[in-house]
Amino acid sequence: MIDVLRSWCSEQEQRLVSRGIKVKFFEGGPESAYIDLESKLTIARVSLWEEGFCDMESLSIATGQQVLCQHHEGLQANGLVPLLDGLVNWMMEFREG
Repeated sequence: MIDVLRSWCSEQEQRLVSRGIKVKFFEGGPESAYIDLESKLTIARVSLWEEGFCDMESLSIATGQQVLCQHHEGLQANGLVPLLDGLVNWMMEFREG
């Protein structure tokens, strides 16, 4: 799972930058990792554990309020990429108010 997250970050970095989103990968330990994503309006974090737990949260930069909070269990490697792509699309479409 962590390898999938690492690969997605590496493969998508240039595409994301061209869409105005910065992404950074962090090792969280032997069984976890997380990524931070930042657009003009939101910042988001995806925390992933090797056993298939995934937390996704996002804050509005303008207000500091949480605007997204999701928890996933039993996630398989083939389900991670659609979640990440969905988060990016959500960030691109996000509007205050």
